Amino acid sequence: MVRGSADIRWRVELPVRHLKAGLVSMNKASALSLRQPEYKSGLQWRQSEEGAEYPEHEGVAVWTRPCMLRAIHAAAMSANGIRTLAEVDDNYLSDPNQNIFMRINGFDRRTRQSHLQAFASFDGIVYSTEWLRDEYTRVFKKELHTAPEGFVARNHVDPVDWEQRVPIVGGDRARIRVGWMGSHQHVWDLRLAAPALRLAKDLGCEVVLIGLDPANHDPHWRDFLGDYTYVPFCKPTRYHKTYVDVDIGLIPLVYNKHTLGKSDVKFLEYSMSGVATVAQNSPVYNKTIVHGETGLLAGSPDEMALQMADLVKHSRQRRELAQAAKQWVLENRRMSREGVSEWRAALEG
Repeated sequence: MVRGSADIRWRVELPVRHLKAGLVSMNKASALSLRQPEYKSGLQWRQSEEGAEYPEHEGVAVWTRPCMLRAIHAAAMSANGIRTLAEVDDNYLSDPNQNIFMRINGFDRRTRQSHLQAFASFDGIVYSTEWLRDEYTRVFKKELHTAPEGFVARNHVDPVDWEQRVPIVGGDRARIRVGWMGSHQHVWDLRLAAPALRLAKDLGCEVVLIGLDPANHDPHWRDFLGDYTYVPFCKPTRYHKTYVDVDIGLIPLVYNKHTLGKSDVKFLEYSMSGVATVAQNSPVYNKTIVHGETGLLAGSPDEMALQMADLVKHSRQRRELAQAAKQWVLENRRMSREGVSEWRAALEG
């Protein structure tokens, strides 16, 4: 059961497809079914003298980022003999000041405690990374003195999805393209890539920014970079029909308790798009990328700039990194193999 968001492709739609599971996707209207059993869209349930019943449900129930109301339904499902799992792919236990989304949505101590208690009511929790599992488990044991069983189901790709994709940028390909993509949540990360983007401009490359236009937040970005190609946000349904049409992809990442909970999904997207990656040397990426073989790892903004420049100057290295990265993803991160295995381990308990 999931409420729509941009990341449901990785965490919901692909697992559902390969596990041949049912999907209940709730928008604001159908979410009313969580409160009203007679509501005909969304979760199907009924109220009896014994409590809530779910006669149409089969198998394990997986709830994506469940709130307390969803946790109440999970508890009722458990009373009906249904195994329940929560799913999370971000660290919502971190300091809200480390994440713009959490800050603007008013995450506070009370919100955090509600989140923790909701997740604690499930039979198990599916995390997108080992670090996230370990951090949640640590906090559960410290604050609630118990922890649901934790499982790791990473993000994986389905090669079929990439066969008919169209470029997200397109247009003139006369110059080497150096790109970055991210939402407004990554505006602090983008600052780490500033020297690399400026140097790319000086080397005659086309700078491509996808998602966030930093000049909307700080006009000095336009002065700093000059002209650059901006690709605005688009709906997830359209975004997942495109590939990232750049030659070198940058993945800067601030180091803190929130960002450590991120997954390596940007590397997967770059690699499947045939892009050579320069990523932050962080546990988020250095457990996936082999430096010099499937990508480059940078320990500082200046190092990211120098590594980017090397790839600009050496086309063979650029191509070999991109080819090796895509091959690695196809051999190690297929939804039909590794993904199904990891999800089944969680479902079966």
